[in-house]
Amino acid sequence: MSSSNIKPLIDPVDIDSTNLQTHCAELNVANRKLQSRLDELELFVQINSSLSLVLDYKETLDTIRQFFLAHFNLESFALVLKEETREMKVRACFGRDTIEGQIVDYNSDTFFYKETFEQRKPVYCRDLSKQNHCLKWFNSSQGSLLAIPLANKILGFMGLLLLRRPMSDAFTGSEIDFLKRIGDHVTSVMTRILIHQKTKNLAFTDELTGVFNRRYFNQRYAREIGRAKRYNRRLSALMIDIDHFKQYNDTLGHIMGDQVLQHMAEIFENNIRKADVISRYGGEEFVIILPEIDAARAVIVAEKLRTVVENSNFPGTEKLPAGKITISIGVASFPQDGSAPAEVLNEADKALYMAKKMGRNRVVDSSMLKEMQMQ
Repeated sequence: MSSSNIKPLIDPVDIDSTNLQTHCAELNVANRKLQSRLDELELFVQINSSLSLVLDYKETLDTIRQFFLAHFNLESFALVLKEETREMKVRACFGRDTIEGQIVDYNSDTFFYKETFEQRKPVYCRDLSKQNHCLKWFNSSQGSLLAIPLANKILGFMGLLLLRRPMSDAFTGSEIDFLKRIGDHVTSVMTRILIHQKTKNLAFTDELTGVFNRRYFNQRYAREIGRAKRYNRRLSALMIDIDHFKQYNDTLGHIMGDQVLQHMAEIFENNIRKADVISRYGGEEFVIILPEIDAARAVIVAEKLRTVVENSNFPGTEKLPAGKITISIGVASFPQDGSAPAEVLNEADKALYMAKKMGRNRVVDSSMLKEMQMQ
């Protein structure tokens, strides 16, 4: 066979440069889509790894806030959650529009209420300046806003993700779809956290009064004593008993007695610091942990509580010996009354016993008790 009969494998005439350019362009588009998908998967891996082992409510909220701050070009972000009171509150945020703890006026007058609350669909406002958004709590009237509902069959409607950018029409369709999937993941995480929180509350909360129970107190008290030891801090404990409660209960009935316990818990909660820990210790006894409070200041706190209770109105008190509801309180402090949790609490219990023995409706601290014993 002569060389003149051999045909080239590729005929230059058959090469269509236009088609080649088209295929290259399509390949580039496919590569960009693939890269975008890989980026999305990487973000999912990051948020999964960040949240998979977190069970603390506040830590979870902060992790979600940090995730949106780090990975999305947003001017404002707010995670709004429905409270047990049914109020909507901002629980995590960044940007100038919202403040943590702010109550959100989210009702049927809000332009995205029906879609997000009833239909549970994302709502995209391309231009806030052209939309009467009725969001009095939302300071900005410019840019674009994406509202993503957080809802599922387990807890129903839980809240919203609110994402804003300063320019109009700033979210693409594919980005909205991706953020919706992120919202679904946030819903799943918050469901797990809230169920854990409720379960924990049931395990550690006294059903009648709503304050912590003795089981929680034992754990928390040991931790607080340990912290006081590590940092060389003071700590005080108040043992509180309602005077003549059995007589009140027997005379007026358990329903009235339960109301006294509930009101008593409210009085204590309203007259101590957020850092203080109140627990129902058993029956008509309560115990309060006062971190970083020495004996002298603890007595002042105890006297305040005693006075508030004495001046409060309870029904049927005319049938009691004193004609009113009163409390007796024993006070002890770390480290002067012991280095172990049981030692301090035992001193507070002894002081309480002395307060009742001396006539009730009074405060006795461990130092007074020791002086009496020396006489």
